[in-house]
Amino acid sequence: MLSALDLSHSINRERLLPIGTVYDPFIYRAADQLNYACYQDARFMLVATPSGITLAPEGGAQRSIRTPLVGMAQDGLASFEPGFIDELAVIMQFGIEYMQRDCEIGIKNQSWQRDQSGGSVYLRLSTRQLEQPQWYMSEALQNDIIEGTYWMRKPGPNAEVVVTYTGSIAPEAIEAVGRI
Repeated sequence: MLSALDLSHSINRERLLPIGTVYDPFIYRAADQLNYACYQDARFMLVATPSGITLAPEGGAQRSIRTPLVGMAQDGLASFEPGFIDELAVIMQFGIEYMQRDCEIGIKNQSWQRDQSGGSVYLRLSTRQLEQPQWYMSEALQNDIIEGTYWMRKPGPNAEVVVTYTGSIAPEAIEAVGRI
């Protein structure tokens, strides 16, 4: 449906920006449709919950541990797994703009062809409640979020270990740093 809604612009001459949801562990049930939609250059935002192993106590079918590969492997699909609401706000703003890009626009300092032509967006979100950081959302931080990595705390000159994470396991990663 998301694909059809967006591809209707070829008939109606107006681009819709459809946003739809899916249960993340079951994204493989629509893998062919997602693949075809992206290759047809459909533009949509696919919001999948819950990400990762946040529903692990409910059994193996509830763990979406392989679905990040869908977002990483599918051409035409920019994938994100934010842990905090401020990240999500930045990513959604980027996503709406990204879905509307046209090849003629040309984005400076970007080497990936999709950076110029745009595509669809896949958001893996969690239903887990996380304590939200208080930070200044600078333009540099926003760019780092879109690029996929930023420092919560920049390591000092004697750092021996760097802990990385994505999405809803932020509390465990932050706790691990404290224990180290």
